[in-house]
Amino acid sequence: MTARADFAVKQGTTVPLTFAVLDGKGKPHPSLKHLDSAVLTIAPTAAEAFALPLSTKPGGIGTVLTAEQTRGWRWRWARYSVRVTVKGVAAVIYEGNLTLETELGA
Repeated sequence: MTARADFAVKQGTTVPLTFAVLDGKGKPHPSLKHLDSAVLTIAPTAAEAFALPLSTKPGGIGTVLTAEQTRGWRWRWARYSVRVTVKGVAAVIYEGNLTLETELGA
């Protein structure tokens, strides 16, 4: 099952991202020990798509987008997806829109 969620990131800021991994009943998955890999793919409308590896965090899988990373982004809107691989089977568990809010005075 793929969950849809839209969110925004402010350019030039550090943003921790955590995606909850849910079981078939929509409850937080109790264990992520069988997780082979997890990747966040961001596909801006006006730039090349890129992928960021996600690691296991309390509450799910995630990463930290650094201020240096987000400062260099020059697009306004993107589609994103979170793909996990468990025991060799890949699935997209989240997808949606990502809006980049620009820094004031930039």
